[in-house]
Amino acid sequence: MKNIILVTLNHEAANTQWHTINNNVDLSDRMHALNSSILLLLNKHAPTKRTRVTGLPSHWITPDIMTLMAERDLAHRNFKKANE
Repeated sequence: MKNIILVTLNHEAANTQWHTINNNVDLSDRMHALNSSILLLLNKHAPTKRTRVTGLPSHWITPDIMTLMAERDLAHRNFKKANE
């Protein structure tokens, strides 16, 4: 949200033809038109950004355990290379 240029967003929102939403007779059609207009503006000015959320490191994994895990991974890689 910090990279949104609000002046541009407000300008485009003001220039959106909102009156066309009221041209629909059916309430469902009105809601669809309103959602489409809002999503069009938001996707242009604030597109979704995918991020990967990782968990916090486990408090019980000590440096000794990390060393053992690295040794295990190395042994596994060597085993796979030897048996290709």
